[in-house]
Amino acid sequence: MDKFAIVLGYRCNFKCEHCIVGDKKGTGLTAAEKDLVALTVRRGGIGNLLFVGGEPTLYIPDMNEIVSKLGNPLPNIRMTTNGHFAKSKAAAVKVLRRISGLSGINLSYDSLHEKFLPEENIENLYLACKEVGLGFAVLLSLRSPMDLALLNKIRKAGKFRVLIQKLLPVGAARSNDLGFKYPSFNEGALSMHCPTRDNLIYMCGQGFTVCCGALAFGPGVSRAVFPTLEGLMSSDFYKLVAKNSFSGMIRKLRLTGLKFKPEHSAPCVLCEYLFKSKYGEQT
Repeated sequence: MDKFAIVLGYRCNFKCEHCIVGDKKGTGLTAAEKDLVALTVRRGGIGNLLFVGGEPTLYIPDMNEIVSKLGNPLPNIRMTTNGHFAKSKAAAVKVLRRISGLSGINLSYDSLHEKFLPEENIENLYLACKEVGLGFAVLLSLRSPMDLALLNKIRKAGKFRVLIQKLLPVGAARSNDLGFKYPSFNEGALSMHCPTRDNLIYMCGQGFTVCCGALAFGPGVSRAVFPTLEGLMSSDFYKLVAKNSFSGMIRKLRLTGLKFKPEHSAPCVLCEYLFKSKYGEQT
């Protein structure tokens, strides 16, 4: 696997209605976990490392400690942030220069972030990235196609990539019924594969997974998260999602009589539905 996302912790200074973290708690990675993820990068030939949270800038010492353990050459290192610190270009530059080894920034933005993040923060962060020499992109989550109107606001800040994704009903988004609304079930979803099956993720306080949806971020102990990388790679879960389309998973799990709803058009929601149909609520 060439891509590795590290969930540094679950603390955040925003209180978003759609937070994927939900009720998860955590003060940050332990010393043993920081050693483990650094070793994973070194041994695995990881080319792309992503720091996420929570809000990663609340864990700058942890990021720097991990980077210090990676050796050279460093992988491409990005961070996904809510941009709270970009009250001015100078303020953003100051924060970015505190983080070792960064190659680029992803700003998470959507209609529910608007109340927390002033419009000028987008431009401030973009200009700060240009000054420091970092790549910059915006990750735009949609609750409906109407949210594409936000592109006009985002584009005022400058010329950069905007990556569009549909909001998953995971964590607080599920509790508040804020996932992307599909008009009907898309049969084509059954021929799809897990979109993150080749992306390694480390969940603070939990372990390794390839899932960025409810199986990893939901409540309880998940059969999708493993204390060791070896445990993940040898698991029935990984073998199932890595090698099969969703229709193949249905056959392998010997599921019958499934009734698909419009929300099952989202691969992560469909995957959760299959596992819960097989194993019950606590997966």
